[in-house]
Amino acid sequence: LIIISFAYILSWEPTNVSLLEDYLIATLFGIVISLIVSLLFRAKGYYGGMETLLASVVSIYIPFMLILPFYKNYKFSQNINIFTFATIGTILMLKYNASGKFIIFCLMIPLILCCIVYKNKITFAGLAFIVILFIIIVFGIHFIAENNVLFHIKFDQAMGLLRFWSEGWIQNMPGSPRFRVGEFINICYEYLAKPWYIILGKGYMGTITDHVGIFGAHFVPGSFSIEQWANGTFYNVHEALNVLFLYHGILGLIFYTYILKYVVTNFARNPWILIGGVWVLIFYGYSITISAFGLSALLFGFATMCKNRDLCNP
Repeated sequence: LIIISFAYILSWEPTNVSLLEDYLIATLFGIVISLIVSLLFRAKGYYGGMETLLASVVSIYIPFMLILPFYKNYKFSQNINIFTFATIGTILMLKYNASGKFIIFCLMIPLILCCIVYKNKITFAGLAFIVILFIIIVFGIHFIAENNVLFHIKFDQAMGLLRFWSEGWIQNMPGSPRFRVGEFINICYEYLAKPWYIILGKGYMGTITDHVGIFGAHFVPGSFSIEQWANGTFYNVHEALNVLFLYHGILGLIFYTYILKYVVTNFARNPWILIGGVWVLIFYGYSITISAFGLSALLFGFATMCKNRDLCNP
């Protein structure tokens, strides 16, 4: 529905493009409500044998709601609503649906806000809010971590990925992030063995083999399908960078770099450029649902930025 709405408004009612922001925010509010309903009615799912709340994968974007009031002069009541829903949603996600990426996003939000405040010359109140938010995140993570097995697992995975300076970084990394790093290394080895693919990539359903032995010799649940393990070739790689590099080669890396540059250059001007950029840079090829929201956010960011032609150029 959100894609249809976007297509219709951008094609037939371009003067009403601002309505699309309401759709995006309403989607995030609805996801937080679904988390609350799932908790109240004990309608839960399971991940790795542990109970989780039922919610769309778009819930990964909930922390970014905290940055919205720094871009636009919403009414005071709207700012309160956004902050309240963002706080509740973030707490529920960390406690029941934690993932490594979600934890990293939460840790990044204060840094992103500092950049926004610096570039947009926001008042002392904005700085005070960032300090308070950082304190809440630090103490909140400690509180949520108590007796929370899923959070501990995902937090260790996230920290294992970020501690790239430590000795034996890859060898000591938890399985989930190690597979992702291993995929990129194996793609590089694949192109060294078959250099004629490196410019355009191996296309959709292109495969790699475990050249360096990072994946191991036995099936690991949640990594690749049993069929891929049995055949010894892997095509369903994780992370947008690996997908673009394997499927599109050097051109994919150029596209990734271009989007990264555009996001870094313009995220302080428009929050939807940041949110849509996160989809391209991290979740490209992950799922149709998250792609629908991420692509819509990116298109809305482009549409609003390009009202001023000078801002269209990264």
